[in-house]
Amino acid sequence: MKLPALAVSALGLLLVIIGLMLPLWTASFTINSIAYTQKLYIKDMKTEVPAMGFSQTTDTWDCDSDCEISDSHKAGFAMLFIGMVANVACLISLVSANNFATIPAPMGQKMPTVGLASVSAFFYFLGTVIAVHAAPQHDKIDSRKDAHVIGIGSILIIIGLVSAVAAVGLSFMGIDDVDAPAVSIGFEDPKVVRDVEAPPAAAEAPAAEEKAAQ
Repeated sequence: MKLPALAVSALGLLLVIIGLMLPLWTASFTINSIAYTQKLYIKDMKTEVPAMGFSQTTDTWDCDSDCEISDSHKAGFAMLFIGMVANVACLISLVSANNFATIPAPMGQKMPTVGLASVSAFFYFLGTVIAVHAAPQHDKIDSRKDAHVIGIGSILIIIGLVSAVAAVGLSFMGIDDVDAPAVSIGFEDPKVVRDVEAPPAAAEAPAAEEKAAQ
């Protein structure tokens, strides 16, 4: 289960990164007999008017009023970013657990790995709920509000969240405590100690024989 945990954890990170680069929502609507198409990204909104050949990209984070969507996207991105950082740390730990690299403890141990996977899944969940749900929840343009269609970006982020949750379970089931990398704590090997102490013990034998002869 350790290798599948590594695979789904890497997949989750990749899907979230790609999802953030693609539209979260799209909407096709009509205002004053003019057809508009809008694609809402995590930071930008692209507006197209096919009949006029018009296209414009707006930075939604640069907002002065009615900023509920942009504020939700900022907060959602922050949560997803924290989840990605935890996901990278989880990947490093899983690489150690699979013996692909030697990394100092606690990386590669069961509970730290499961903990990092859980933190990643938790922040992915918060980011998904906040960012993906922002557009249909806070849109104030009636003609556009009911026209929202979930975008490929949102779908990939949701699948990334599911992958992160799966990584938690696979890490818990697949990593045993004995799989943790060995950590030197300064004790000497008992066999070495016995070998070192053996000559003095052997040297005492002639002395004992001389005493018996007397």
